[in-house]
Amino acid sequence: MPCHYVNATEASHGDLGCVTSDDICIAFSHSGNTPELAGILEHCAWLKVPVVAITSDENSRLGKAAAIVLLYPKIAEAFANAPTTSTTAQIVIGDALAVELAQKLGKTASDFLQLHPGGAIGAKHRN
Repeated sequence: MPCHYVNATEASHGDLGCVTSDDICIAFSHSGNTPELAGILEHCAWLKVPVVAITSDENSRLGKAAAIVLLYPKIAEAFANAPTTSTTAQIVIGDALAVELAQKLGKTASDFLQLHPGGAIGAKHRN
């Protein structure tokens, strides 16, 4: 099952063209209200693409637009209100979601290794 990363800033400049009605949108936003989300959420609604929100605010624009909200606590950032702690929380949730979906789809370590031929993981597979 292919996936695409769509940068929120570039989305409204043509990148939304890769999103189809067969897709699911997994959107990461700490506040859920960043202006760049508006066009993405409108496009997903127009195509009837379900949105999964990974956010700290279920009442945000993103939270309200989402079919599923994976909520993490409103946490203080580690430095100067820059995305640090929140991005770590999002990574943890994203990794857990990826592993759970892989297991639900019956994917195995061998399937993963076939798609990861480089680096130390690929070298271990070749030996």
